[in-house]
Amino acid sequence: MDNARLYAQAQRAIRLRDEFLSVASHELKTPLTPLALKLQGMKRSLPVESLGDAAERMRGDLELAQRQVRRLAELVDGLLDVSRIRAGRLQLELESVDLSALVRELVARYEPQAQRAWSRIFLEADPSILGRWDRSRLEQVVSNLLSNALKYGAGKPVHVQVAASEKTARLVVRDEGIGIEPQSLHRIFQRFERAVSERHYGGLGLGLYITRQIVEAHGGCVGAESAPGQGATFTVTLPLEGPSDVAGPCDGPGSPVS
Repeated sequence: MDNARLYAQAQRAIRLRDEFLSVASHELKTPLTPLALKLQGMKRSLPVESLGDAAERMRGDLELAQRQVRRLAELVDGLLDVSRIRAGRLQLELESVDLSALVRELVARYEPQAQRAWSRIFLEADPSILGRWDRSRLEQVVSNLLSNALKYGAGKPVHVQVAASEKTARLVVRDEGIGIEPQSLHRIFQRFERAVSERHYGGLGLGLYITRQIVEAHGGCVGAESAPGQGATFTVTLPLEGPSDVAGPCDGPGSPVS
């Protein structure tokens, strides 16, 4: 009887936590959009010909503020996605997507971040890989993997490969950084989990969890291979025809983690 009561209390606590995350995320999201627009307007209002030290410092400060607002927006979006996933409301808007073109676009978008991390991104991609996927959700997957690789890559190169076989597409993101302990590989795709110290690396530990949920919603799978000091390799496999009722490209449900 005590076990049943404790279980019921735990379930209620989880529901209350998820409700709080959902409400708090929506409330936090509300002021972020006008703040981002205001910063963008302030940056545009600076005359292009202003070359003085004060103007340059202001440009730098505005760019830094914009990056921080974008980072905060990403954290809030992560919490919103967790609440949607928990409520079974992660919906896909399927369309024809060129994965190679999408990855090339995101790699170009992450070049400034790579430069700040003293890193480079090397891309090998088939000319065109068309599949039936949700474009915005795949952007999240690629962005999460690129961001992780640059974050934990210790300033070393990041290698990205995109290729396709007859029925599947494969995305591989490999860094040469700090790597992951073997005992941590099984949990890095879980909510609020991380394989590194929170004191040295920021974040909520949601990126890989959300990545896994998106990939599996498409009928695919994501796996990781790593060793301490040897970097990490993340592989995403997706069916070209999108999600279906038949077995996907992986041997079984879940994320195969080597």
